[in-house]
Amino acid sequence: MKSNFYYDPETIRRVLGSTSETWYHKEPLITTITTSSTEAEENSLFVPLLGNRDGHEFIRDAISKGATYFLVEENHPIYKNLNLEEKSKAIPVKNTLTALGKLASFHRSRFDPIVIAVTGSSGKTTTKELLGNCLKNLEESALVVTEKNYNNEIGLPFTLFKISDQTRVVVCELGMNHKGEISRLSQIAKPDYAIITTIGTAHIEFLESQKT
Repeated sequence: MKSNFYYDPETIRRVLGSTSETWYHKEPLITTITTSSTEAEENSLFVPLLGNRDGHEFIRDAISKGATYFLVEENHPIYKNLNLEEKSKAIPVKNTLTALGKLASFHRSRFDPIVIAVTGSSGKTTTKELLGNCLKNLEESALVVTEKNYNNEIGLPFTLFKISDQTRVVVCELGMNHKGEISRLSQIAKPDYAIITTIGTAHIEFLESQKT
């Protein structure tokens, strides 16, 4: 995933509580953020995540494609093996997924749109789309809606990164596949209103009961 993202690296370090061993005398502005090394480009921030492969394996690939900065878990073996030039681009953090959420939460807090969160065992994507269609009378730049079903700890941040000073309403879908995820997503999105479609037995294997 990739999004526009206009921040100076010192702000990123401050938000994430990070320090760098070395850095540029005059640091370039970050203009995009991505979790895919193939989408890395000049002035981008690459965020390596753990998936089918460990994203840290692609840090050097992201650098070769022009990534100006990258997050890296401070206890990861690759961080210790970076050379001086590579470390000048590194922003070390404890957990890159958590850091992505922090950046999204910070970005959301800089603006004041109405944020509506949609969740539930079923029907949330349809409800989100219906609500988005009802708000189509707003100017395109004033409305942000979760694309497809990008509703987890990776997808939600990229919805929030679309918020600008022209945004009036955000409709974000919150999904889950493990206990506590909705709480975590709510902390990131800070919704003003919530719509719960149903509370059924979907994902019950991750929970103790429907009440949980």
